Amino acid sequence: MAARVLRMRSTGLALSMVAAVALLGFPGAAHADIVPCRPTVPESESSRLKERLTSLGVRAATAETRVASLTAHELEFFANDALSVQVVGGLTFFEFAGGAFVMAIVGVMALGVYGHTIKE
Repeated sequence: MAARVLRMRSTGLALSMVAAVALLGFPGAAHADIVPCRPTVPESESSRLKERLTSLGVRAATAETRVASLTAHELEFFANDALSVQVVGGLTFFEFAGGAFVMAIVGVMALGVYGHTIKE
């Protein structure tokens, strides 16, 4: 038993040394990438997106904060197609009615299964 523990310790020590030598021998493996600064975005794109958000009912201060948090690529995407910005979080009448219909079907099926199990 003691020989097994000693062998495990020496194997762990050897693996630790291999990892240390690998990191020291190949310093590129331990380097991180440099994150570039945020590119500037034309004011017209951000103002178009702010206007779209305020037209959807978002407060101006909130819209400005949201637009400021977007990356240049995201801002360009949304500014080029302003209709892609939509209100999320509410149900339309048809979504509500469809959900109620599906729930009714599932309820009828559940009652049918329940009624079938009681008769047997």
